[in-house]
Amino acid sequence: MKFNKILLTIVLTGSIIGLVLLAYNNMISHSKITELERNQDELNHLISDRETAIEGFKNENTKLNSQNEVLKGSVEELEGIIKEMESTISKIEKSKSEIGTQFDVLNQPIVFPFDDPVGFTYFSQVKDGDWIKFKPYLYETSLDHISGYIQSFVKLTELTKASLSENQISEIGNLDWSDQVIGSHNFLVDLRGGIQDSRLLLAKSNYELAIYKYMNEEIDEETLNVYKDLFSEEKLAYENFIKDATYGD
Repeated sequence: MKFNKILLTIVLTGSIIGLVLLAYNNMISHSKITELERNQDELNHLISDRETAIEGFKNENTKLNSQNEVLKGSVEELEGIIKEMESTISKIEKSKSEIGTQFDVLNQPIVFPFDDPVGFTYFSQVKDGDWIKFKPYLYETSLDHISGYIQSFVKLTELTKASLSENQISEIGNLDWSDQVIGSHNFLVDLRGGIQDSRLLLAKSNYELAIYKYMNEEIDEETLNVYKDLFSEEKLAYENFIKDATYGD
């Protein structure tokens, strides 16, 4: 009988210990589950932040691609303008060969303010011989330079979010200060001069054609004078451009 009591006591004690251990294990498991849930929440936040960052990068990349398309469109538009100018010049030259008699105003020379330069100037006045750079056959050269700069900026735009290595700088090209500041200024002066020269040639051609029509009594003197005034205005504009144009070196 006494042995049975002892055995029962041992069994009850073991059961209590088992329950205590089970409760402890449950508490540990619950703690680990809570920690795992907290870690999962943090991971979800990180994933959400990463997705937001990726979406922002995609939006920024879309904007950059849009800017690149605009720049490429500008290059194509500029090339189209040059081709139109070349076609106009060709027509002007043909028109000139078909017209014989001209008014004296057509034979008046362009006035060039060729003064001897004194010392060194950062942007010197257009000098004797520089005007030849305004001729049509050099338009394409200036356009190629401008296209090169624009394409360089397209590449540079694509790398705005990253630091440039020496190899990248070499690959992009045209990042030298003198190329971007002085060179681009001079190329634009050449191009503007060419455009101004074309405007003058076009006005002169229109005036010559008006003379031809006037001689054949197709227009009256009042209409003829309109073309004469337009030619005189373009001639003055060309002279003023040459007077104000500067070249960097």
